[in-house]
Amino acid sequence: MRRGKANGANGGRRSSRGKDGRGKDGRGNDARGNRFAARADWPALALSSIQASGKTPLETALKAGRKPAARPEREAIVVKLGGSLGEGSELKRWARIVARASRPVVVVPGGGAFADAVREMQGRHRFCDAAAHRMAILAMHQTALMLIALEPRLVPAETLAEMRAAWAGARIPVWLPLRMVDRDRAIPANWSVTSDGLAARLAERLGAAAVCLIKSRCTARAATAAQLAGDGIVDEQFPVIVGRGDLVWRLLGPGEERQLARVLRVPAAPSAAGQRRVRRAAAT
Repeated sequence: MRRGKANGANGGRRSSRGKDGRGKDGRGNDARGNRFAARADWPALALSSIQASGKTPLETALKAGRKPAARPEREAIVVKLGGSLGEGSELKRWARIVARASRPVVVVPGGGAFADAVREMQGRHRFCDAAAHRMAILAMHQTALMLIALEPRLVPAETLAEMRAAWAGARIPVWLPLRMVDRDRAIPANWSVTSDGLAARLAERLGAAAVCLIKSRCTARAATAAQLAGDGIVDEQFPVIVGRGDLVWRLLGPGEERQLARVLRVPAAPSAAGQRRVRRAAAT
């Protein structure tokens, strides 16, 4: 997973970790002299706050019958899901993985075909970007309702407080962004920001949570956020926000489902033999 860093010398370009995780000076220091762990595996970066026991505070608290930590967002992961995935069977497959997460995760729904309809209507009727922006956000709400209908563990959440309440109940919040976005002056009211940038902004507001964007195509791991924006894979605001917030981020695509399962601590499915043992034990 990469960490977004602002670089004032080049007007907003973002740097990316190399394969060995080292910084610019070759010793693990960034341009500001800050030390960071040299890790090649993005889940290790995203899970840096996991306890030595290998379990998150949320998992430990729930297993012990205690209330979770007051601020589980410190180890939360923001997963953007939806968008073009809704055109095929991929959406259900990714949603099933997210629904089995054992660490705090919040889902940011993409607009997908619902947002495409807004673009079409704006092109036809020529109304302003501000109106189209709010309509596209409501398109994300439609995807959110679809995801919630597909996976019973998913619940709607409009605010950070509602996300915390969902985590406290071992549920997975799906962000309905209109309420928070309407009050957020850091978000431009135009097409320069989509669900990608909104996912990064939510991670920033959660205290620099990790961000994972699920896409319908795979991308080069070495690509920077700025390069991805230039190729139209993420929106213009995504590199700005991950750089400003120094956010850890990663894009995943088809064939990389196991990586998401690992970072979300999804329990391994029981083997066929294990399932037979459970059925025999239940029958006795």
